[in-house]
Amino acid sequence: MSLSILRGLLQGYTKSLLDEGVVNDEFNVMVALKRIGEPNHVVQLIETYIADVERILSELLRHEEDKKIELQKLTSLAREIEDKSTRIGAELVKAACYDVIKACDDNNQQNFGRSLTLLRKEFSSTKKKLTSFAQMEQRIIRLEKSQSPASTSQSPKFCKNKKKGSSENMYGLVDLGPFEKTGEGTKPSILNSIVLVILSCVFCVKLNPPEMTAILSHHHRLFSTATRLNSATRDSRRRRGSGTNSVRCADVSTATNENRRVTVSNRSDSLEICRVLNGMWQTSGGWGRIDRDDAVEAMLRYADAGLSTFDMADHCRATRKFAKRSCLISCISYSHYRFLSNLEMSELLRHSLGKFTFSPNGAPTRRGIVVTPKYRHLRPFQCVYTQDNRSIVVKNGNDSLDICRVVNGMWQTSGGWGRIDRNDAVDAMLKYADAGLTTFDMADIYGPAEDLYGIFINRVRRERPPELLEQVRGLTKWVPPPVKMTASFVKDSINVSRKRMDVESLDMLQFHWWDYSNPGYLDALKHLTDLKEEGKIKTVALTNFDTERLQIILENEIPVVSNQVQHSLVDMRPQQRMAELCQHTGVKLITYGTVMGGLLSEKFLDTNIAIPFAGPAINTPSLQKYKRMVDAWGGWNLFQGLLRTLKQVATKHGVSIATVAVKYILDQPGVAGSMIGVRLGLSEHIQDANAIFSLALDEDDVSSIREATAKGKDLLKVIGDCGDEYRRA
Repeated sequence: MSLSILRGLLQGYTKSLLDEGVVNDEFNVMVALKRIGEPNHVVQLIETYIADVERILSELLRHEEDKKIELQKLTSLAREIEDKSTRIGAELVKAACYDVIKACDDNNQQNFGRSLTLLRKEFSSTKKKLTSFAQMEQRIIRLEKSQSPASTSQSPKFCKNKKKGSSENMYGLVDLGPFEKTGEGTKPSILNSIVLVILSCVFCVKLNPPEMTAILSHHHRLFSTATRLNSATRDSRRRRGSGTNSVRCADVSTATNENRRVTVSNRSDSLEICRVLNGMWQTSGGWGRIDRDDAVEAMLRYADAGLSTFDMADHCRATRKFAKRSCLISCISYSHYRFLSNLEMSELLRHSLGKFTFSPNGAPTRRGIVVTPKYRHLRPFQCVYTQDNRSIVVKNGNDSLDICRVVNGMWQTSGGWGRIDRNDAVDAMLKYADAGLTTFDMADIYGPAEDLYGIFINRVRRERPPELLEQVRGLTKWVPPPVKMTASFVKDSINVSRKRMDVESLDMLQFHWWDYSNPGYLDALKHLTDLKEEGKIKTVALTNFDTERLQIILENEIPVVSNQVQHSLVDMRPQQRMAELCQHTGVKLITYGTVMGGLLSEKFLDTNIAIPFAGPAINTPSLQKYKRMVDAWGGWNLFQGLLRTLKQVATKHGVSIATVAVKYILDQPGVAGSMIGVRLGLSEHIQDANAIFSLALDEDDVSSIREATAKGKDLLKVIGDCGDEYRRA
């Protein structure tokens, strides 16, 4: 049993490495070789790889300070690391080698130093994770040998100082059994009851019932014998003065359900909890990517097994309603945590997770929870963040698409921003993709945008490694005229975009509709869903739909994954009606106008555009559009106050105003990605865009920004809901 559990944990760890992009499929192939060949094969390859790369890096570091050496001579060393990383499947190290090779080829000493530092960082991180993998492999090999017929007479020696009467568990640790004798009396041993559960939580392993039973039995052993509080302990918890109200736990005599549960109380307030709590700190990041469905299923298994109390931090907004119980928990854990009973936990999950299915009439579900959600007719969606927070996977059923959270908007190619040279534009797109900004947004009405993407994607296929091609995403919009939406018309229109973009299947088709009085948008979306089933579209999405129509579309079971809407520090409309619906359904928002065409930048700080030629010209379609938004919000003087606040935050973090503006919106509920317009071949902002991923706004930053934005008008009352600015006369 221990061997099967450890194999499951190793499988989960391998999956987390793949999900994080640390390794690729080549690593899986290498692991498979172990099963049909030498058992130590994988471990030996990992150890050899680490030793070889460390040797080569040491040689590269010796030349880093040598200004006389020609960097072209070091290209072979960088390519050697790239080759070794390719063979073992170390994806992040392999990608970091590209910049080192390019710096060597260009003989650029400055870029060589920066790229070499990045390579060392990626290798150090990969080394730790591969070493952990190798250690788990070695434990499996030792257990396999110990359980083979040839070795039954002699158990492996995992621990030198083995105590008499103890046995060894699968981690090479000494198993002291459910209780360990100490000088202070009898107390539970934590090795068996905690290690297995923590590891299974870390890797989100889907365990079969026998394996799950084995793990949970370690928890249950803690309840097999009633423990007693000695008199000194009791006395210390009694009230120490007539005027003091003590917070106390119930004595053992009042503990419920065979000592599995205990009641904590203060005056009239009380709460019954399980005495072994399931800690959820691991969901905060740093332990691998958490899949929401797997996590919720695991929580249900724990609850079904009687481990029904979950511990989490108050970062989750839905837990605020239970804050009144915080006075009860000082005798158990930190004061900023909440302990939730079964019904309270189900209520929290109803607010924050779309995995649960609720009965329309309020009847109990299969778990016995009675709820009447506002959006009970809508299907659940989900969105999974990757560990590096640069990209996000938007999912709906079997449909999924991973996109970069900073999206390159191509509206500027439609005219009005200056003449676009085709070759320069495609070269610029390659630069953005090489820098990790791999998602591009366009539309059939954005002039040559789709054609430029077609040229660009072909160059990626010819001139870039396959790994980059797999990361590039093209999101396009379809803005049809108000005609009858027949299947043939929709199909022909989509085929035009497929041909222009030179792809078999559109990554994402975002649908726009001008007139809600014409219900033809439902017909169009159903035809688009059919095309998705045929493989011509990967995901269906919306653009500029309001909350009411989005709800109607979801009620008609159209599998949309996102809605692209205008969203900025001036225009916070999506965080009102739209945010509530998105919270219950999981539909994500992709935002545009986030930097307001450039108005949210140092360029317009402390300027007076009312005086001709006294400030920057409002001379592009985007600047003119968002200047009207500023006027509706409160005017230029109020906008200057917002810019000054953003400048203070930007200076504090060493970034630009635009970077702060985008990061604030990305941190809003329901936002999957934010768009920054790119003037291809005319200007670029790669550095500012990448700075968004490393920026973390603290509470003071958020508070000051929120205070500045609150001074403006509520645009929901002035303009209407999302997209209404396009539909008002």
